[in-house]
Amino acid sequence: MSLNIHDKILHNSMFDSGASHNLMPESFMEKLDLDITRPYKDLFSFDSSQVRCLGLIKDLCVSLVQYPAKKKINGYSG
Repeated sequence: MSLNIHDKILHNSMFDSGASHNLMPESFMEKLDLDITRPYKDLFSFDSSQVRCLGLIKDLCVSLVQYPAKKKINGYSG
């Protein structure tokens, strides 16, 4: 899917609007010209490994631009 973030289009992205946190690589943050609004603690992944968190980006407007159509291939949809 494609998302509009901070007036820029980000293709091939994934976003979970029901998640408590959505993580973004620092390189994406820099390309989108986003700034951290406040520091935050590190997080832990499902395997209990620690994930370094630079901080939070509060009140970031994200909107869906394009949702890929599902196609049936040989009887399977995907």
